[in-house]
Amino acid sequence: MHPLRTAKIIPFQSRRSVRPSPELVRGREPLGQLLLQSGVLSQEDLIKALAIQAREETQLGQILLNHGMVSEAELFGALARQSGADPVDLMAEPPHHHLRNIIDLELCLKENIVPWKHIGGALLIATSRPDRFTAIRRQVEETAGPCRMVLAPEQDIQQAVMQLHDETLVNKAETRTPHPHSCRDWQAQRMMRLTLAAAILLLAGFLVSPAGVLTALCALAITVLLLNIGLKLSTAISQIGPTRRRNAASGPPPRTTRSLRLPVVSILVPLYHEREVASRLIT
Repeated sequence: MHPLRTAKIIPFQSRRSVRPSPELVRGREPLGQLLLQSGVLSQEDLIKALAIQAREETQLGQILLNHGMVSEAELFGALARQSGADPVDLMAEPPHHHLRNIIDLELCLKENIVPWKHIGGALLIATSRPDRFTAIRRQVEETAGPCRMVLAPEQDIQQAVMQLHDETLVNKAETRTPHPHSCRDWQAQRMMRLTLAAAILLLAGFLVSPAGVLTALCALAITVLLLNIGLKLSTAISQIGPTRRRNAASGPPPRTTRSLRLPVVSILVPLYHEREVASRLIT
């Protein structure tokens, strides 16, 4: 069967097959404008989302999804019209396993992309950020050849990357801590034998000379306590000189005058649809 017939596309408005060469459209309309035109987003919700984006520096689409202003299908339908790419269902048709090494794993994790399949002599790459695809394609085409973009939710892409690189990701997680600071080579059986041997020697010592063992344990505890006190004293003494020098260099603290805190007054001035805006601001 021809690969174009096997590609499963998420329907949005009109159902289309995967185009062999989707491109980002120059001068494309803003995402919010497309959602307004399709009638799935209100003007008030768009203004609210843009205000949140200005504070949090988050993608507009993610804000709209998190606040329930649009559904995932509506959002990806608008992204598809904006970017000229098609949305795909990675859960129904996961990426081909033989493509797992065609793109570096670090790049997949950093840019949230995953190679999906080969169609029409081009590698289809699923992404949730079409605005970043142009820069990504320059890196990928050097080793993977011609690339085209398809759209998928961020969580689906992450799940697909985990399925493709499960063993590699597990190994990276286990070896992330540097070897000198990790316990990867911890020999539990050896430590168990040493602990058991120490317990047997201690029990034998109690049986032979209980008073001597107790005296040795008390001496060890006192020695550790004295070493701890000496370490704290040496640390405190070592900080006396630097503290005096910092205080001498900074001089006396400046004199401050107390001032009354003035009240904060907010003035609400509706400029468009005064009645509707005023009612929302007051409530």
